Amino acid sequence: LREACRGKELQVLGWHLMRRWGLCDTFGIDPEALKRWLAFIDSTYPRDNDYHNATHAADVLQTVHFLLTQGGASAAVGDLEVLALFLAAMMHDAGHDGYNNAFHKNRLTQKALLYNDHSIQENFHIWMVFDHMLADPSINIFRSLPAPQFAEVRRLLIHMILRTDMNRHFELVQEVRAAVSNHGHRLSTWSDSASLMDTFLCLILHTADIVNQARPKDLAVVWARRIFGEFFHQGDMERELGLPVSALCDRGTTLISSAEIGFIKVILKPTLDVLAELLPAAGEVLLPQLQNNFEHWMTRQDSTVQLKECSRSPSPRRHRRNDSRALEGDVRTPPMSPYFRRLR
Repeated sequence: LREACRGKELQVLGWHLMRRWGLCDTFGIDPEALKRWLAFIDSTYPRDNDYHNATHAADVLQTVHFLLTQGGASAAVGDLEVLALFLAAMMHDAGHDGYNNAFHKNRLTQKALLYNDHSIQENFHIWMVFDHMLADPSINIFRSLPAPQFAEVRRLLIHMILRTDMNRHFELVQEVRAAVSNHGHRLSTWSDSASLMDTFLCLILHTADIVNQARPKDLAVVWARRIFGEFFHQGDMERELGLPVSALCDRGTTLISSAEIGFIKVILKPTLDVLAELLPAAGEVLLPQLQNNFEHWMTRQDSTVQLKECSRSPSPRRHRRNDSRALEGDVRTPPMSPYFRRLR
């Protein structure tokens, strides 16, 4: 899709799905404003991020569409929820700088201070989009929404995107398990409860965000290399700055195979198991492919998949050793808060 759209995959897919589902007509969204909004969202994703880029956002959007259609989720949600899901998928990593929350917390960046170390990136993504829409009415796709509808869409966007924080993963999966245990697996019994439907929407977005290892093997391997390439860049920077090297970010000790085996067993398989209870058709597609990829990684537990082979080498512009001024001013390196820099 990226090649076919000449690097505008997020804009093209976003436009197609918003029009296909009739959401512009339903909610009075100006098509020209939507085009400008899509171009803005696309522009917030750094092109040189290995993983957190516009292709990832488009990938999440496509998966949300799959879960709604082939997965059967659309039978349980209304147009407003579909709108919120599509927008959340597109903007959930807007402005991502390629570093995770642990980096920002340990670096004491302005983002960490602003959000008090809680879901730092997720809070930032939401704030940035709404802040720009407020400053530039030409990209405000919500101008025609009645106040109650706008308030509900905004609430859903905040709720869903904040719960893409991996620190809240186990909490979400346990919440869904408890809901299935108490209310059954038929979504028709969930629809009368706003809190249950909120949980279900969060599960859809979160699953779409982490589901790469349930894709065809060739794609799963590409995404694995991309995300670990980004992790590695962070680990290099953490070591340079004297910060603790985050888990899975050390290029000298981490293996893609072992990391993916653990991710599948501990994170993704339990998530897809509980999703399959609610959306059996989705489980029939995703779980067999996940098993195939698990077997692939099981056969690759050797030094040939060491991450040294899977990450780009930091360029001089991004990663200059023994040059603290370059690091401090590098747009790819979130600077420490000046207040804490003085204290140190």
